[in-house]
Amino acid sequence: MLDIRRTIGLLMVLSFGCGDEEMATPSADYVSAFYTGVFALEVGAFDRADASLSRALSMEPDEPAAWANRGVLRLRRGDYEGAAKDLETARSLMTESGDIAMLQGLVERSRGQSDAAIAFFEAVARQGLVKAQYALMKEVERRGGAGSEDEVWAQLEVLIRQVPDNPALWVERARQAGKRDDEEALRASVEKLGEWAEGWPAAARVQLRSLQGETEGGSEVAVQAMFLHNVLLRDPMYRRALDALIVPAERLGDPIVEFLKFNAPQAMPAPADLDMHFEPEPVVGLEGSDWQVLKPFWSKEEVGVVAASASQVRGMGGIALDFPDVSGMDGMLTVDWNNDFALDLALVGSEGFRLFRRNGDGGIEDVTDSIGLDEEEIAGVWGADVEMDGDVDFVLGRSTGPPLVLQNNGDGSFVARELFGNVDGLRGFVWVDCDGDGDPDAAMLDREGQLIEAINERAGVFTPGAKKAVNGVALSAGDLDRDGRLERVVVDRDGAVMAVSQGEMRTLIQADSTAGPAPLLIADLDNNGALDLVFGKRAFLASEEAYYALDLQARVTGVADLTGDGRLDLLGISDADEALQLVNRGNLAYHWQAIRPVGGRAFGDGRINALGLGAEVELRSGAFYQKQVVMDPVVHFGLGTYTGADLVRIVWPNGMPQVEFDLEVDQVARAVQRLKGSCPWVFAHNGSEMVFVTDFLWRSPLGMRINAQVVAGIDQTEDWVKVRGDQLIAQNGVYDIRITGELWETHFVDWVSLVAVDHPEGTAIFVDERFARVAPSLEIYATTQPQSFAVVKDDRGRDVTDRVRARDGQYVDTFGRGIYQGVTREHYVEVAVGDEAPREGPLWLVGQGWIHPTDSSINVALGQGSHPPPQGLSLHVFDGTDWRVVHPDLGFPAGKRKTVLIDLSGVFPRDVPRKFRLQTNLEIYWDRLAWAVPLEDSVMTVQSVPLARAQLRYRGFSQVAEADASSPEVPDYHALGGTSQMWRDLVGYYTRYGDVEPLLTQVDDRYAIVNAGDEIQLLFVALPDPGELVRDFVLKGDGWVKDGDYNTAFSTTVLPLPAHGVLSYDRVPTTLEDDPVFKRNAEDWQRFHTRYVTPDWFDRALRNDRP
Repeated sequence: MLDIRRTIGLLMVLSFGCGDEEMATPSADYVSAFYTGVFALEVGAFDRADASLSRALSMEPDEPAAWANRGVLRLRRGDYEGAAKDLETARSLMTESGDIAMLQGLVERSRGQSDAAIAFFEAVARQGLVKAQYALMKEVERRGGAGSEDEVWAQLEVLIRQVPDNPALWVERARQAGKRDDEEALRASVEKLGEWAEGWPAAARVQLRSLQGETEGGSEVAVQAMFLHNVLLRDPMYRRALDALIVPAERLGDPIVEFLKFNAPQAMPAPADLDMHFEPEPVVGLEGSDWQVLKPFWSKEEVGVVAASASQVRGMGGIALDFPDVSGMDGMLTVDWNNDFALDLALVGSEGFRLFRRNGDGGIEDVTDSIGLDEEEIAGVWGADVEMDGDVDFVLGRSTGPPLVLQNNGDGSFVARELFGNVDGLRGFVWVDCDGDGDPDAAMLDREGQLIEAINERAGVFTPGAKKAVNGVALSAGDLDRDGRLERVVVDRDGAVMAVSQGEMRTLIQADSTAGPAPLLIADLDNNGALDLVFGKRAFLASEEAYYALDLQARVTGVADLTGDGRLDLLGISDADEALQLVNRGNLAYHWQAIRPVGGRAFGDGRINALGLGAEVELRSGAFYQKQVVMDPVVHFGLGTYTGADLVRIVWPNGMPQVEFDLEVDQVARAVQRLKGSCPWVFAHNGSEMVFVTDFLWRSPLGMRINAQVVAGIDQTEDWVKVRGDQLIAQNGVYDIRITGELWETHFVDWVSLVAVDHPEGTAIFVDERFARVAPSLEIYATTQPQSFAVVKDDRGRDVTDRVRARDGQYVDTFGRGIYQGVTREHYVEVAVGDEAPREGPLWLVGQGWIHPTDSSINVALGQGSHPPPQGLSLHVFDGTDWRVVHPDLGFPAGKRKTVLIDLSGVFPRDVPRKFRLQTNLEIYWDRLAWAVPLEDSVMTVQSVPLARAQLRYRGFSQVAEADASSPEVPDYHALGGTSQMWRDLVGYYTRYGDVEPLLTQVDDRYAIVNAGDEIQLLFVALPDPGELVRDFVLKGDGWVKDGDYNTAFSTTVLPLPAHGVLSYDRVPTTLEDDPVFKRNAEDWQRFHTRYVTPDWFDRALRNDRP
């Protein structure tokens, strides 16, 4: 160890004598390749990161940061040799870099080379790098040995001198003092911690008092200090302090985001284009001088204008309506409310609210009468997907009193609701995330000018938020300072423009207080990368340091690229009430990126409103970061001197993230239809590699909504799945099974067991893997080998016999798609049994396939209006003249690659051809339909397989692929897509990594709490060879799954904790200490559940504010 330390330390010390070299400026292509690689790595796009970083290295092999970052990529992929090689190359190019040496230490730690890791950390710590000093201390403690306790203490004291105001360090000092029986150091540490205690959670203050009562050291004190640390993990200030010290285990290592040898690229907006101006032109077709409001109106690939006067509304596409007195700027809304990918129109005026939709021939028709709304005193209309079920609702501002929400039922009907009771006379509305929890909230202005926030608790429930007396007359939102947080921006009656974020308010500019009624528009007019402001007859061009006023020749009411040149033009009303188009004439040729978000497909999806309104879009161009919320069909970014966007991340309104590379300048970004929740996945080692088996614990979803009012109960928590013998083959005396969490879910795994089932050649064994209201029995069934039916047809009479003859991944898919994912038209398969199946005695249907499931939000949408409810499988039998229902509700396959067993015994009338139908309106895709005869249990030998080891560890996320639109998403265990936080994880305590066997051996509400990206490796002791018998397996488990869908009950947090015997999931969570499961098993939160997870890294993946 000493030789390694001396060697590394000498190399780094010698490098200090090198003089500064002149920094070169890399090419734009290199900057793009480098930063695409860095941030592809951060969003979990490993293949793209590898390609981009390798491209950067081929262009400029002397930049050490690129080598280091590819080393981080290889480290995260588990390629330790490749990582070490890349990092060694990086260090040879810059031996003095502490960041590179730190990464080398992390590689050595990951592959178990403690002495080498310590040597690297020690060398970097001499440079004063706090994270290296902390890593050194923890690695010395982990390694142990003679003198390690004193060395740990010495390293800790160095850290205390470096960062004396870090509470996480003082908690660690209290723990170490307890271990050392150092009463004086313990008292000093506890006294120091008391300085922060006032702002701590109540549970942390209680734990600190417990620690203060310990007057002597010892292991108990160390445990108490560790428990204080665990309790404090829920405190944001404490987590920030910890972030300054550690590299989280899930991240393995952080990339270097700045060049080490090249000049840094632009990270701020380019200078404002101060010579730009706007040329007024009349709007063709809107002649005259009585116009009040003009707004952009998008139609397919072009944008036009829709305008309102005192008596009429006119616009592109032949819009010509007689409508008196539109109510100002917020009296006209263009929005696609019926998800047909065409803009519709909502108007508010002296005759109240009127709703129009585009019809099939391009015209527009009034559908207001179908709403049944009798409200005339309406001041404005806004659009938002209030209950986040995939369609746009209307928020109507009454002249006085609370606003009215017209809940869109998705079938052309609406329901009136009052959701914002603390607002009197709504005058302004934006739908934007105010509290940073991922879902949009409502920010509103009332008739007194107060800024009022309503915090979205999801499922259409809101609680009152902040209220500020700002005397506001106009309201909008935008990320003006590019920190990733969307500010509410208000104009007051005196013309002051103010930004509100995180409870703080700052004044930006003084606008024109005499502008009259006008909207506040936020857009990048000069494409320099900074959001500009437009109010009344003035624009304010933003630079990094200031705003520059630009006078306009019209009162502006709209903004869009009307000429298609990449510059945003303005729409407005002249002093003579003429409709004007203000054409942008800029001087600086800055670049731009326009994105057209499209919320999925017209059929078979339905999770996201058609135009993606409410989505958040983040963009990286090199070192430059921007964020916008989708408020219009086109999202326009100015790029300054950057020529394009390296990477765009869209977080859709249902919380689904999507990353796009290589976008064209004006490109549609369509939501990818991928499952975000489906239960954990099971992989098994087949003697050569890990293979996907199926998903697991499908029967016990927590908080799943059946509709907006009803949350599904939990009737069964135990789940059994078959693992074929060819999928699980012993290696080195053990069977290896992995259970992975990879979707937007938290898993509570209480018990896992494996049984081996030996049976004669020519027989088969199955488990009924259905989900049904009346759960099928948990049994293992022996049968004859399944045989094909004579003829199978779909409900249109098409022969699909060959499709269902074998389990070969060829699925029946002839039923089309419905409006929503998972539910389609009523359909069936019709099966002629044939003469080969026995007429006497028992007979079973063996059906194998998969289901494309709905989710909570889809169920909420289906529960509104007149949509047919989801219908599970029903069995119909032909009686010679007609079809009769034998079983009305058999449920459905519980996931993908599942088997259902249906007893056909005695269902067929005599002397009639045996035919039956399996009918449903669900997206169930049959791979194989066969018959089999059940056998006596005595043909099977069932034996438990002893569990040898159960380890929880971080793995990351498999790449998934589907063979075609009829096939399920199948993960590839050996193709790791990424290890960065992929989802907005549920907040709370999860099980720490390591041994979890004590939590999995019995059903007792002491479970492993597993997050997305985690993996449980289960090693079972291999049994003796079964000889001439065939061996299959059944994996048994018990637990629950909770997903992050915005309409799942309590979907932001791990709490409330589930328990057996509690059949409903309706207890509102408060604190961990109040939870009944915690109270029964509090010691588990000291020993096991000590890992606190938040979505912080998901939020900050593309931002510049990294710890």
